[in-house]
Amino acid sequence: MVVQINNVRITCSKNNQHISVSIDLSVEKGKEWVLWMVGQGNCPMCGAPLLTTNEQDQNRNEKVFLVSESYEERSGEIQTKGIKPVKVPQTLVYSTNCKRKGMISAHISQLLPIKAAVDILAGMIVEEKSKLLPMEIFETPIKHLQEIRFNLIKLENRFDRTKRGTRPSAGFPFHYEEDMPQMWYKNRDNFGKKRKKDIEERKEIAEKSWLRFRNTVFGGISRKEEVKYGALYNLGLVDIIRDGGQNYIGLTSAGAELSAINNPLIHNEDFSNITRENLEKRFSLEEQNWFWNHVTEYISAEAKSITTCIKMTMIENAHVSLITEELVRRNEDVRKLSTEGSPPPRRAYTSSVVNRWTGLGFLERPSKGSYITSDLGKNKFTQYQEKTSSPSWQRSK
Repeated sequence: MVVQINNVRITCSKNNQHISVSIDLSVEKGKEWVLWMVGQGNCPMCGAPLLTTNEQDQNRNEKVFLVSESYEERSGEIQTKGIKPVKVPQTLVYSTNCKRKGMISAHISQLLPIKAAVDILAGMIVEEKSKLLPMEIFETPIKHLQEIRFNLIKLENRFDRTKRGTRPSAGFPFHYEEDMPQMWYKNRDNFGKKRKKDIEERKEIAEKSWLRFRNTVFGGISRKEEVKYGALYNLGLVDIIRDGGQNYIGLTSAGAELSAINNPLIHNEDFSNITRENLEKRFSLEEQNWFWNHVTEYISAEAKSITTCIKMTMIENAHVSLITEELVRRNEDVRKLSTEGSPPPRRAYTSSVVNRWTGLGFLERPSKGSYITSDLGKNKFTQYQEKTSSPSWQRSK
């Protein structure tokens, strides 16, 4: 049987972003194009072999293999469904000790990834029916966290919320298919189009991002000093122990509480149903109240930093440089941070504090580098002052 082929597609076997051309063989010009392309032998962008596929097969819904397909061609592999809040039985809570004295790392500028990480850890603990899980479970990336970032980036682009400091996706581990600058080459192709990096290069970028997330969020125990670290530990949401040379992680009662609270952005059946309002607010009022109450009661260094920030910005906005100076005067731990480097650790720490609480809704950013207390922040701080009977505050001289 002779099968007549009218349309073929020629693509780069390594990355179809480099070249993907549909050619009509029923016309003479099309035949000339095929002869010329085949004569080239390799992709003009990367030198990989070219693939020729029959587009009629595609019309019959037969799968045609492409080594590097775009997300649109295999969207089924990336979940558009969010995660769920998790109710952890008291029998699976490892510790009731939620108090912490250390500062939160300057690497942690957003609390939404912290909430998602706690939820996923809680889900694992409930599924395994174990108070403690080995830290080695975080050796490979948690796909759900990467997919949350991927879906949030799509929403940010849809609602034009792409300004630095306003993106809810910030702080989540990279997804190799995300539409962000680090996944594209800086120079464009010969036709002026953006060029996506090769899939292996993008996966390597995502892997490094996961390693940073694992280290700064889930943390561990340092080998030399035997010091526990990581945002989840420093926020009193988990405890970490070492047994037989292996590190284990378990939820505190605070972590179990937080994992049970619903979030309007990441707890959903389909990210496509998320509204602009959900994207902008990020947290429910219950979560906002929970974080404030938890931090002011248990996390002393963070409580000292955010209350100082609010005091400074209750009436008028203040630049992050002035806030840094005030934190240095009033907080010995901040004073110990170096002023060298780019950015200096003191400045980086202050920026992380104001960004965490801006994302949570307690501060607002009226202009670049300037912050002012929101109505929510004013109300919560007023209640806090009444509760603690704090004396009136004046900026130190």
